[in-house]
Amino acid sequence: AVSIEENRPIFTGALLEVKESKLYLVAVDGFRLALRKTPVFTDSQDFSAIVPGKYLNEVSKNLLDEEEMIKTVSF
Repeated sequence: AVSIEENRPIFTGALLEVKESKLYLVAVDGFRLALRKTPVFTDSQDFSAIVPGKYLNEVSKNLLDEEEMIKTVSF
């Protein structure tokens, strides 16, 4: 629901917010409202930011449909 029109720049991004161990992603385009809420496990403080829709589109292209284990490697 992110707008592609530049006449209202705030609608071209989505609000990403971590609050009380929940991740919220909210987007509007002037006609629709999209909300996604999911639990998240983090020790960091609550925060919020507006992420440009173009970046979210690129991230979604790179995500896999399957869940797989991510291993961390220390050097």
